[in-house]
Amino acid sequence: SLEVPEDTSASFTLHMEVIQAYINLFASIASYHDQVSLLEKLNGKDSMLDNVIIFKSKKKKQKDKKIEELQKATLNEIESGFNGLREKIWEKLEQTTGATAAISVTSG
Repeated sequence: SLEVPEDTSASFTLHMEVIQAYINLFASIASYHDQVSLLEKLNGKDSMLDNVIIFKSKKKKQKDKKIEELQKATLNEIESGFNGLREKIWEKLEQTTGATAAISVTSG
């Protein structure tokens, strides 16, 4: 008969958390690129007066600041998706290693 480990449910939950974190990562990156494209399109529709060199440097700084804020927000969103996973993965590895060592001792 096939024996199912006791912690199968915990393993499945951990796997799902990792998958969800990566889904969040890809969704955040896609959203970031969409928003940057939108900012670039909006800035491309400036009036002639805005394209004069005197005004353009101020506009560029504002655009760069918006993109910088967007980058920070995106990184924070990605990081929040991975919060706590490292610890859970190490804990799972330690449990698995301990179980493997116990099986080796009783089998040997």
